[in-house]
Amino acid sequence: MISSSEVTSARKPPPPTLATLINCIIKPLIDLGITGFHDLTSANGNYIVSGQQLRNKYTRIFKKHIIALNRLAAIANLPGTQELSPTSIAQILQERNS
Repeated sequence: MISSSEVTSARKPPPPTLATLINCIIKPLIDLGITGFHDLTSANGNYIVSGQQLRNKYTRIFKKHIIALNRLAAIANLPGTQELSPTSIAQILQERNS
């Protein structure tokens, strides 16, 4: 399994696996002190917060945190009929502003 540091520091997209995708999303967000999905949703729980809202809520937000949030939003917004395949994972990992 690829380590978190290898995933986040890679110059090219990491392998398109679910484990890699989870590492690319979860690790940066946990580093902020986020403990659950409720920390990333609007007050009514209907929407994932924007990058600006994340900046307002937490200090020391870097590009990697915004990218992780955008990747999470990309997964959440996949059509219910679309499977999370290696192709869709690769697309999410390649897009920095998903």
